[in-house]
Amino acid sequence: MIAVHRGRLAGDGVELAYLDTGGAGAPIVFLHGAMGRGASWLPVIEALAPRHRCIAIDQRGHGRSDRPATGYDRERYVGDLARAVDALGLARFALVGHSTGALNAWVYAARHPDRVDALVLEDMHATSRGDAEVEGWRTWLASWPVPFPSLGAVKRYFAAIRPSLGDYFIELFEEHDDGWRPRFAIEAILATIAGNEARDWWPELAAVRCRTLVVKGRASDLALAEAARMAATVPAGELLVIDGASHTVHVDRPGAYAAAVGGFLGAPAIADDSDAGLEARARAEYDGEARIALDPAATALVLIDMQEEFVSARGGPFRVPEAARRVPAMARLLAAFRARGLPVIHTAFARTHELLDRPALGARMPNRGPDAADDASRFEAARFVDELAPLPGEVVVLKPSYGAFYDTPLETILKRLGVGTVVLAGTLTDCCVGTTARQAYERGLGAVVAADATATSLPELHEAELRILRRAFARVATVDAIVDELGPPRAS
Repeated sequence: MIAVHRGRLAGDGVELAYLDTGGAGAPIVFLHGAMGRGASWLPVIEALAPRHRCIAIDQRGHGRSDRPATGYDRERYVGDLARAVDALGLARFALVGHSTGALNAWVYAARHPDRVDALVLEDMHATSRGDAEVEGWRTWLASWPVPFPSLGAVKRYFAAIRPSLGDYFIELFEEHDDGWRPRFAIEAILATIAGNEARDWWPELAAVRCRTLVVKGRASDLALAEAARMAATVPAGELLVIDGASHTVHVDRPGAYAAAVGGFLGAPAIADDSDAGLEARARAEYDGEARIALDPAATALVLIDMQEEFVSARGGPFRVPEAARRVPAMARLLAAFRARGLPVIHTAFARTHELLDRPALGARMPNRGPDAADDASRFEAARFVDELAPLPGEVVVLKPSYGAFYDTPLETILKRLGVGTVVLAGTLTDCCVGTTARQAYERGLGAVVAADATATSLPELHEAELRILRRAFARVATVDAIVDELGPPRAS
């Protein structure tokens, strides 16, 4: 655990609580969203603190800060931030904001371009949603069964909405005589949302002069088109959509979020190169999110080794039970590529060149039978499972080893097709799929691995291999995310 200083800052009649890791690294100021508090950033701060001085502020009406009855408009929030960074002696810094905190961050950056080095804006819209947004919040907040009888009841209630929200919300409640109630006043939150929706905030976003990362959770209600427009509005803007996350991206996927923020802000001299600091950085990297987008005009599906030998009883000791269970997801991905007229390439492990093209030491590996010739006889020809069988015109690449690029024409085929990114699915995650992803990386090709359309023999190895690929070789995404990113099917 990192050491943090907790303090309070006075100004404009409202004291603000904050936490500060100190240190000599480039400073980052974190701003939470409506209802939140600075402590919700701690998992992200844990990963970034070795390189940065991290400061998280409880904004007015939230967390341990003062809770005035009024004053939740944009001027007050941004004014509080201006006084806080001055009091902390920050000349230049990065701002990371979530939702309401993101809006406060970009309005401040627009007004103080000489102070902000970079912005990270997490899941906040710039177009007003009007009174409907306020009324939606009012209805939702009124539905909470407060007071809760215990902190455990708080956790269970919000975890039922989304598992990651259980721990998030227990930080937002405090004990009273009659039970557990929010650390904020409901009317203060509604006033905050009303201020957010009072008008559009595009002019302020257009006035930002620093490089900006717009982060959207794949499952959030921020429209992808609006997030893309936001990134295009600012100079050096960049959009990152993180899979497996909704509105609270830094809570749903803290490792991926920290890795993305750390990568975007750059890696100045490490402030803490202790064992603990290096381990924290590595953990964030293993949960990272490679910024590899899918351009439908230059993307192909490589479906790896979905042969009867790996799925049915025909394979004997080579059968992978999980591969059979993943066939429906693979079929959905395959159908999506076909419906969009995108290239599909099937690979198969087969008897080629009298086995002379196989790595010489294969028979010595623990995953081979005592009789290598008998093992080879199971793969005399490419026999694909019916649901994934190639259609006429789809390329089949026969390969002699794990990686689909090893001693095959795959690289040449992809170049001829104008492909720059491959989506990988099939089996085995930790052998053929993972090796192919590494080989694609080494050839300058982007690789996106379909996490729920790959399979291997042991669940823990599947997850471990995906983490390794995330850190250094490929983007890992769900079938739903991949299909969504490919856009609509072509007109028939």
